[in-house]
Amino acid sequence: MRNILIICNNYSTGKDANGVCAKNVVEQLRREGHNVYIITEYDKSIERDEFVNFIKEEKQRNGFIEKIIKAYNYPNTMKERAKKYIIMARKIIQIKNIDIVISFYKPFDTIFAAYTLKKEFSNVFFVNYHMDILTDPDEPNCFLKLYKCIKAKMFFKREYRLIDLVLLPMSLSGVYKEINIEYVDFPLYIKYYSDEKYNTDFFNHNVINIVYIGTLDYFNRNPHFFFELLKEYNNYNRKKIELHIWGNIDQKVSQMIDGINVIYHGYIQNKFVRSIQLQADFILNVSNKITYNWIPSKIFDLFSIGKPIINILFNEKDVSIEYFKKYKFYFDITPKYCISCDEMKNFKEFILQNLGRKSEINDLLFEKAMPEYLTAIIWKHEAKFHDKNTYDK
Repeated sequence: MRNILIICNNYSTGKDANGVCAKNVVEQLRREGHNVYIITEYDKSIERDEFVNFIKEEKQRNGFIEKIIKAYNYPNTMKERAKKYIIMARKIIQIKNIDIVISFYKPFDTIFAAYTLKKEFSNVFFVNYHMDILTDPDEPNCFLKLYKCIKAKMFFKREYRLIDLVLLPMSLSGVYKEINIEYVDFPLYIKYYSDEKYNTDFFNHNVINIVYIGTLDYFNRNPHFFFELLKEYNNYNRKKIELHIWGNIDQKVSQMIDGINVIYHGYIQNKFVRSIQLQADFILNVSNKITYNWIPSKIFDLFSIGKPIINILFNEKDVSIEYFKKYKFYFDITPKYCISCDEMKNFKEFILQNLGRKSEINDLLFEKAMPEYLTAIIWKHEAKFHDKNTYDK
């Protein structure tokens, strides 16, 4: 059993993929029997206990002088918040006799805290997990982007020379050859060994039931094209499709629902989500038009359900495409101005061929996206770290 400290910015149940990944890793480490302590930014939805420690959110100033200072200090643009992480982490490392520190990027101040603390605690095994590419800053100004790239690369070189294990996204695979750098997928695929059943039969079984659980809005996740496809299908087929929506929808989307076979149920407790999806005939996934280059954490939950997925894509470069190709049990829809005859024909064939089907998914397809795959890499490098320390002594 090890004492492990997690440093992250958003340890939560689902605000973003980084927070979900941190939570999945914590839960895996606890399943393996370790004591896990967490430092994260304050979030009222997280219960405070002996294992969770908060730092207060730092107010950002965006005046002209502040922007110049941030550019000069890049990538360490939040120095005061980094100090808070360092002070609290130092205290926990000493009091709780921490063996391993795992820091999640973004933001930068979490990995900078680890970089600083490693110099002080050489006997502790440090892991910096880059969930985004530090050396590719999101900066529209080409000259400023070049400057930030140079500074980020300078820090990263110092980082991997000091930190015991650096984890990078699979998209960078092979770029760095150092023995303490590993490439991992995001730990978002969770194996479910059993499914708790709830009495949540909301469905009319004389129709084909499609379920969507999440957010729909006019600008980022616009379902208008699918609603038109649904209306067209129901006009020419005896067995109708009924779409059930749980979650948050904006006013424009709610107006689209009138007059078509769409039922909006409002919000739902998380504990009922999986049970409802298991009872559905099909599951609808709507990608985010703006953040198409971010991996949506919920698709791995959808894969584990094993039901056929109708996947609405707004961008051909959507990063989720490669994961859907592994799943194979899906139908892509790209919104257009009008519905073609071929698209309607293919959609109808997918519905008829897959109605009532449930696939047993081979977990090995998503092995590298499992939290236990990531922790196995950590244990391998930790063993080498202790072997080296023993040899040096």
